Amino acid sequence: MSVLPEVPVTDSALRASDKVHLVGIGGCGMAGLAHLLQERGCQVTGSDLSTSPRLERLAQSGVRVALGQHPDHVDPESKAVIVSAAVQADNPEVQRAERLHIPVKRYSRVVGELMAEVRGIAVAGTHGKTTTSSLVAQLLHEAGLDPSFLIGGEVPSLGGGAHWGRGRMFVAEACEYARSFLDLNPTVIIITNLEADHLDYYASLAEIVDAFRQFVDRLPDGGLLVAPREVIPLLQPRPTIRKLSVGIGGGALAATGLRRRGTRYVYRALLHGQDLGAFSLAVPGRHNVLNALVATGAALAAGVDPDQIRRALPRFTGAGRRLEKLGTFAGVTIFDDYAHHPTEVRATLAALGDGFPGRRLHAVFQPHQASRTRLFLEDFAVAFSSGVEVTIPDIYLARDSDQDVASVSSGDLVERIRARGGRAHYVPELEGVVDRLESAVQAGDLVVTMGAGNVNRVAHDLAQRLIRT
Repeated sequence: MSVLPEVPVTDSALRASDKVHLVGIGGCGMAGLAHLLQERGCQVTGSDLSTSPRLERLAQSGVRVALGQHPDHVDPESKAVIVSAAVQADNPEVQRAERLHIPVKRYSRVVGELMAEVRGIAVAGTHGKTTTSSLVAQLLHEAGLDPSFLIGGEVPSLGGGAHWGRGRMFVAEACEYARSFLDLNPTVIIITNLEADHLDYYASLAEIVDAFRQFVDRLPDGGLLVAPREVIPLLQPRPTIRKLSVGIGGGALAATGLRRRGTRYVYRALLHGQDLGAFSLAVPGRHNVLNALVATGAALAAGVDPDQIRRALPRFTGAGRRLEKLGTFAGVTIFDDYAHHPTEVRATLAALGDGFPGRRLHAVFQPHQASRTRLFLEDFAVAFSSGVEVTIPDIYLARDSDQDVASVSSGDLVERIRARGGRAHYVPELEGVVDRLESAVQAGDLVVTMGAGNVNRVAHDLAQRLIRT
């Protein structure tokens, strides 16, 4: 494949040495952006409502972080005030910036401005964005291209989730919520998959598909779309955009001869019928074969040699909270995962079932958003209806209205799972979940915590208790 089209160097709205203030700096994406801007040479400050390990790490790296929201936190010489999606117009720091005529910019807009300077690889899709963007960044890094990257999770093999590199590539996750990915300026777009989610914002799957079509249309002529072969026709890319379809058993870039070796998959990759050789993954799950294929497609387009990709893939051990193995404690192996959609739940459970056949599996699922729980209640019930014992704490609320909160509960989900013959238990508080697991697990068992909230506390607290036994 040919390399990506050249992008002219432009002046970013944020230059090295500029002062910039981030409101809501403790969020995963915002903290990553703060780190990236600091590496770029900006003088970064920020504020958040409460302390966290992310804030502590930023402070240790030299970012001046303030707790609480106060107008005085905004330096009058700031070139921009950047806000997360959760920050409202009546925020005192936002109002201070407006009085001082300092531009207030959304997180996604700043990422788009930075991406406009370089060759941007934007990774979108309903599932797998973090794993896939991490994998693309690692393939480029191991090829010596020193890419910039901004990833919604920690990536141990890359030393973190954000970096401003000296190369001409910038890998970033592209979130479809509120159509924020329409602020980006990519040269390559990866779509991992496409299905209904964020139905608190979108009215239907058709509306989601339309947003993704608008996103793909942001590619320049000669830009590249990499996506599963069944997804590309839905996106209707214009003729001047190059397309690379991927798939297991078919597509322009195809995985053939797929076999599982323990928790890993091995396969041969064919590009337009040409055999690129045997590939092996370290991350578990059949779904990660597709993630690896789209990442491989983007790396090939960037000029990375297939042999380099083949050597690098087995060294990718995954991103934090993506079926992350915390270890084995008193004979119990504990995993933590970000799954919060029925499709993700099924993929996680299938990966563990395939990789550890015959092992008893305890799952802890913390539903994320009342609206998502209500809309996918039956799908979640089906996902947990067999082969696993699941404990469900209260819903982790985010962007939920009072009507959403009143419409569904974790107890409703437990009842649906039981009605389908599954084994489910409702334990409201996370500490109570740890108590229950501590008394239920035995040596040889597996435990997986799943959810986009703070359910990972259960995994870490259980590990500590088992260490003491």
